[in-house]
Amino acid sequence: MAAAVEAKYDALPKGFRHTFLIRDPVKVFTSYREMIIRLFALTDEQRNTFRLTDMPADFVTGSAKYKFGEMLGLLHYLQKTGMESNPVVIDADDLQSHPESILRQYCEAVGIPFSPGFLQWESGVDITNTWITSKKIMRTNIEKRGGFYSKALASSKFEPPKSLVPDKSELTPDIIQFAEAADKYYKELYEMRLKP
Repeated sequence: MAAAVEAKYDALPKGFRHTFLIRDPVKVFTSYREMIIRLFALTDEQRNTFRLTDMPADFVTGSAKYKFGEMLGLLHYLQKTGMESNPVVIDADDLQSHPESILRQYCEAVGIPFSPGFLQWESGVDITNTWITSKKIMRTNIEKRGGFYSKALASSKFEPPKSLVPDKSELTPDIIQFAEAADKYYKELYEMRLKP
């Protein structure tokens, strides 16, 4: 959500650690397109013609940097100003594929003790209703409103990623456009990630 603080860096509170969770842009925009299709309950015909480029730019990309550039900008700002010399970057596929390795490194990086309990948790509404989180974010999870976090909220442990990055021939032109624009930022962040 770094796009939300771009041009407002002077308002960032001091004394916090920052973590950047990244994911391959093709997966991000493919998933995002599917969520919007569900959110707006598009018919099969509409689904076949819908493109992310049909949406207002701020709704999809935030800016010409396609959200990844905003993350990289924030990371560079934190480093340049000395607010944080070594922000933590985690790739989602690495976390899902090697949760113990990544979480151990993460805990060490942010100065908290690792616990094997971090690798499993209880699932269900009784648990998620006790979380301290944005009520707006939780409302967007209702299936008829897109179900943005359904899989995560129903989970009880880290599962390996189920899908590989689709071949370019399987992608719609809008996904290709957005992923290619975000790729250079993603690659720079990816090089800084915790490695399994």
